[in-house]
Amino acid sequence: MVKLVKKDENAAKTEKVKSKKDSENDTNKKENKYEKLTNKKRKLSETQETNKENKDEKIKSKKLNLAKNNKEQTEQQVESQNDNKKAKLNKTIKSKGSIGEKAKFKNGKTSKFSKDKKGDKKAKMSVPSTPAERKELLKKRKQKKLAENYDATVNMKKIWETLRKSETTEETKKKLCSTLYDQVKTRIKQMSFAHDTVRVIECLVQYGTEKHREGVFDELKEDLVEMSKEKYARFLLRKMLAYGSKEQKDAIINAFSGRVTKLIKHSFACQIVESLFNEHASFAQRNQMLMEFYDPTFALLHNQKCKTLSEVLEAQPYSKETILNNIKGILVTCIDKTLLMFSIIHRVFLEFFQNCDQKQKAEMIDLLSEQLVHMIHTKDGASVAMQCIWYSAAKDRKKIIKAMKSFIVKMALEEHGHLVLLAVLDSVDDTKLVSKGILDEMFRSLKEVIENDYGRKILTYIMAPRDSRFFIKDYVKRLEQGDSSETSKKDPEKRRAELFDYSKSALLEYFKKEKANVFYNGGFGILLPIFLDKLGKEGDELTKILADAILENQYEPVEKDSNEKAHLVEESSSHYIMKKLLATSQEKEKKSLLSLSHAILESEKSENISSWIECNRGCFIIVNLLESCNDEDKKKLKEILKDDEKDLKKKTNFQGAKLLLEKLKQI
Repeated sequence: MVKLVKKDENAAKTEKVKSKKDSENDTNKKENKYEKLTNKKRKLSETQETNKENKDEKIKSKKLNLAKNNKEQTEQQVESQNDNKKAKLNKTIKSKGSIGEKAKFKNGKTSKFSKDKKGDKKAKMSVPSTPAERKELLKKRKQKKLAENYDATVNMKKIWETLRKSETTEETKKKLCSTLYDQVKTRIKQMSFAHDTVRVIECLVQYGTEKHREGVFDELKEDLVEMSKEKYARFLLRKMLAYGSKEQKDAIINAFSGRVTKLIKHSFACQIVESLFNEHASFAQRNQMLMEFYDPTFALLHNQKCKTLSEVLEAQPYSKETILNNIKGILVTCIDKTLLMFSIIHRVFLEFFQNCDQKQKAEMIDLLSEQLVHMIHTKDGASVAMQCIWYSAAKDRKKIIKAMKSFIVKMALEEHGHLVLLAVLDSVDDTKLVSKGILDEMFRSLKEVIENDYGRKILTYIMAPRDSRFFIKDYVKRLEQGDSSETSKKDPEKRRAELFDYSKSALLEYFKKEKANVFYNGGFGILLPIFLDKLGKEGDELTKILADAILENQYEPVEKDSNEKAHLVEESSSHYIMKKLLATSQEKEKKSLLSLSHAILESEKSENISSWIECNRGCFIIVNLLESCNDEDKKKLKEILKDDEKDLKKKTNFQGAKLLLEKLKQI
């Protein structure tokens, strides 16, 4: 047992010794690892420091090089600036300066340019001082640029100079065109894209023969679409459309088929597309161009022979949504790119408005409201603008009228623009907005508006809205389309009365100022009876003024060749207006209003009536005066004409004189 215990003790001792040795070994190993790591870190830090030093040195060297380069560049710039200044000084000295100043400048005595920053550096380039030197320099540059074609282009330009003159005879033009074509042949494509030589080709197309035009077309037929996109070549394409044969025009239109929607968005090509659609394309070709807006891929409509969008939608009812979305997408981009002045876009807009639903219409009106002014110069564009006014909300109507404000007079004088203003007057309930935004602008140029046929229509509407005596059926039908508008809620009669009440003061002032000229303007003067009737008692003063204007001068015959205006009783339009005014006299007296017949006979110059018997129309006016006035006024008139009955009997040629004698006998 003792032995076993001793053995165990010895084993424990040996294990302790072993464990001590192991722990010592571990610590030694750790110390070695730590030393290795520290050595590595030191080496890394040393290498990094060396790298940093190298990098810093490189950066410094780069900076020094850059600084040197910048200095050299600045010196070169200063030199070039000095050269330019010298050239300018040369010009000023030649035009204004003295000989002494020139000499100073040549000798280098000027303080401004005599020394450079570096010292004695001279200009590298010698600036041409005389016009001859400049011309020679330009010539050298052109020779360098054109190389082999220089001599040919110079000769062509010389021919072009004589060819385009109006003094050149037809025979010489033909000879020049043939020589020009011989020089241009096989180089037309290259020349049609340059700004100077393209004009030569244009002249050849304009004055050349059919053979020359065919030759030009054959060389360019593969590049027609590219030409439409070019700044200068597009003008040659226009000449080809203007002077080319029917086959050539059809070939150009066919080259554009399938590309219309893309080219209409191009800044130069859009003008060629508009010219094709508006001037050169046939009815079938126009429809084909429009179909590209409805179906750009031709997947749905390639076999359809439709004329309008409504027919397209009938033929393809299941694809209505996709077609309308296609059109909407194209039209939105056209609005963004300000392409609203083209008639092809106006047609597409009108077709879209006629077939889309209320929601799509409202979205499009919101986009168009401030840009409708650019569309009103065509029939389709004016129709689109009218649709926008009728079916827009009150907020959008306000935007539309505000955008139009500075163009009102121009619109009033246009064939299609005045219809848009009529639609505004006929449908917008906010009469204050209309009065300030439209009528005020018009009344500032009232005389100009009255003298224009289209402008008078707007003023006629204010006095006689939708009156069949002054508006043809087409006008009334177009205005009736807006009656279904949900935005217009005010009673039409009330709206029209408010517009007239606002306008009457301006119109009354004009009639008083232009009292005599109103009679000569038959288109506007015919409204006098209606205007006086609407004014009521306020019109009595105007009636007196008109009577004084009629009696202002005695009748005197005017020769046919003279520039003088005929007397009011003899001139056709004024004679007709006077008859219409006198015809309302009895109705006015019933309403206890002043009639024209009574105003004429009560005037201080009523004795001038006797001079009217010298013309046939004057005699008829007196007959109308007798028929329209009361018994007391008839007696006054008989007294005025008492001394002229003998003269009336002598005028057997006048039918009016015979009738007047009969009427006077009845009193």
